[in-house]
Amino acid sequence: MSKKEIVVKFNNITKDLLNDMKKITGNNYVSKFNLIIRMNSTLPITKFKLNVLKFKKYIFDKNPDYFHNENIIMNEIDSHPELVNDKEYYLTEYYNLKQIYLNIDEKSKDNLWDILKVLVFLCENYHLK
Repeated sequence: MSKKEIVVKFNNITKDLLNDMKKITGNNYVSKFNLIIRMNSTLPITKFKLNVLKFKKYIFDKNPDYFHNENIIMNEIDSHPELVNDKEYYLTEYYNLKQIYLNIDEKSKDNLWDILKVLVFLCENYHLK
């Protein structure tokens, strides 16, 4: 798969996920995401690498501690000086994702983990090329 194909697949999966979550999050995330990918289609996969890939172990283990223990995020932010300036942003996004996770049923949680795994796989392949 080419880098372009990976980006398209990554963005389509993310867009589908955001559309599925509209009942919980509203339309704001979908609208923002569509605007972002029109301006810079690689930004989501680049930001995913920076913000999510470091939690790959939690994702592949489907470890709910990621959503239940905010110290995981706090420790990550505090251990990276480049993240400290944007701590409020990262925490807000974490709490938004946590609220989604806490408000979906078990089958949906399992699906969310599977989608995150696919996004990790695509992200890793994109950044290896």
